[in-house]
This record gives sequence, structure tokens and C-alpha cells, in this order.
Amino acid sequence: MASSHPGPFKGTLKYQSENVSRSLRSNGKVYSNRDSTGTDSPPVGVEQIEVSVSVESGRKEGEERPRIHREGFELLPSVCPDMDLFDDSVILEQYYPHVETLLKEKLGAAHVFAFDHNLRSSSKGSWMHKTSSSSEEDGKGEGDKNAERLKGGNLVQSPVAVVHGDLTLTSAPRRLEMLAEAPRENDTLRRKLGDAPLISADLVNEAVSGKRRFACVNVWRSVGEGVVKVSPLAMCDCRSVGDGDLVTFEVRYSDRTGENYLAGHSEGHRWTVDLTMFNLSCLSRTCLHIPPNKLELDLRIFPEMNRDEVVLLKCWDSEGDFAKKNQTDSQGGGFAEPFSTFALHSAIELTDTSPAPDAPARKSLEVRTVVIF
Repeated sequence: MASSHPGPFKGTLKYQSENVSRSLRSNGKVYSNRDSTGTDSPPVGVEQIEVSVSVESGRKEGEERPRIHREGFELLPSVCPDMDLFDDSVILEQYYPHVETLLKEKLGAAHVFAFDHNLRSSSKGSWMHKTSSSSEEDGKGEGDKNAERLKGGNLVQSPVAVVHGDLTLTSAPRRLEMLAEAPRENDTLRRKLGDAPLISADLVNEAVSGKRRFACVNVWRSVGEGVVKVSPLAMCDCRSVGDGDLVTFEVRYSDRTGENYLAGHSEGHRWTVDLTMFNLSCLSRTCLHIPPNKLELDLRIFPEMNRDEVVLLKCWDSEGDFAKKNQTDSQGGGFAEPFSTFALHSAIELTDTSPAPDAPARKSLEVRTVVIF
């Protein structure tokens, strides 16, 4: 659908400063504690810097369109199912199977297991996200009794406004192994499965040992109302990220430790941004390219997406180039072109297109899955 959008726009992304030690595996210096409600304590070892970005207009077509196997993310048409996506039980019992079927058909996987989800709203704040509409008290306490919750009790989370990846060399296989164990205190599926594992130990062992390829994929969808211009999602082409850009960040739970990657800024990073991705009526997609000799980020807008679309965001792939290079026991697939392991991503704040005071908050639902081939 043809359309023209004004530009350029300006915005900012939050990276880690040069003072934050880079690492592919944990060094214990960068971490945060997370309670049973999903609330994070102030982080240790994090020092953020804001990088200015410029947004232009344009949409890629054909082979230049971002693909999950190449850049690490992809836009797909997907009719939004007629169900209450603000109800935890509905998400678990009805939406999880919908997502599993979608990914199995798209990716040609043997097995897909949805295991977690988050409802995010830009009206919520945390150390990773502050907006003009979020309270300074949001995210500070251990389970805020007045916090917004889904039906069923889970907290509504804030968008994450720090450049990050959801899994690491250590946490990706460990997260898969945990799905063959009894669910932990923070696991969404605990209320449904009790002490039963989600995936058989035999299947997990085949994946972790390299006999099968496994991936972790997030499926993002709008669940808000109106045209939302607050905290759109930015995604980075995995081919533009170097090992030396990454910072291992520990998430310390009461019964386990997870890991994410944070990142330092690089002139070579190439981003894609959804300016109004999380809308019911009008969604926009942008692509950011940074020439090697240019520090300021240059983004391009892909207009006129609609609510019946999802973005697939790869959080890990055991046969991705980064995973194969850094794990000696990995068995690669010998792909002819660069193959993605994960995509860095972040909410982004636009600085010269401020939303109206009554603009609705961004509300988005993400479902995390394990895909086994």
C-alpha cells in the first residue's frame, strides 16, 4: 500500500558506555535482582549513554525485506484472533497454541513450545524505561500492590528502553534445559503444569547436544487502542553486531540466574524501527542503516502496517553464526549466507514528534517460544 510520511525524525537509543566491561560470558560485574512478580531492583554495573538517531522514510521490498534467518527479525501477516489478550488464562490456553501453529507453519519446525509472555505498556516505568507518562516510583518496589495487572495476576511490564538481547551463550541452552524440569517460581507455566516439565528430557538433550537445531523466537503483537506513538520497537541487524559490542547482564532470581546481552554503541550497527508498530489501525516500520564512516544513526520508515501482523524476533539460534563461532561443541548447518543467532532490540524515544498529551500508551503482547527442528 503506497503512502508518504514526513521526515526526518529524531530519536535516541540507550547503549552502555565504554566504562562497562564487555563480555560474552558473565563476569559477575553487571546484574540486577528480580522478585517473584517480575520487578527488577536497580542494576549494578550499568552506565547508559544516549545516542541520537535520524529517521527517514522508505520501505524495503523483495530480497531487501528483513528476514528472521538473515537479519534476525521479520514482519508477518497474521490475523489477530478474537480472544481476550488481557487475560492470562486465555493467553495460556488459547493464544499460546495460536502462536505455536503460526511458527510451526512459518519456520517448518518439528516442535514449537510457547513458554512465557509479557504484556507491556509505555505507561509503566522501570530502571530500563522512563517516559513522561510513567511514574518515578514504578519498578522500584518489591511487588507494587497498586501496579497494573493482567486478569490472573501477572504484572503489566514496561517496554525495555535499553539496547539488549534476551539470551546469551550460557543462558540460551540453560533456558532450554530448564523447560525439561519442574517450572520455577517465576515461570508463567507453573500454574498450568504444576511440577510437570513442558518438554521431554530426551528432546531437550538432543537439542542441547547439537543433534537437533533449536531456536528461541519472540512473537510480538499489538493489543492497544488507537494510534500509539510512544516507545516503538527498534531491532538491530545481527550481521552488524560484533562480539566486542556485547555485555553479559545477569538477572538474579531467588532460584536461578538468567542472562541477557546489553551492548555498547558501534558505528556499524544497522537498525530497523517500528515507529507506530503497536497500533490497532496504523503501524509503521523503519529501517536504520549506519555507514561505516557515520556516527549518527540513519533510520527509514516502512509505513502502513496493520493490526493483523506480527513481528518475529529471534532471541537465539543454535545454528546461528555467532553461536557456532563461540561454542566449540556446536554443529553448524553450513548455510551459504550469514545466518542470524539473535537480534539486539530496544524501545526508542522520538524527540521531535512528541505524542499528544491524550495519546494512548503503547500496549504490546510478546510470547516467547522454543522452536526445535
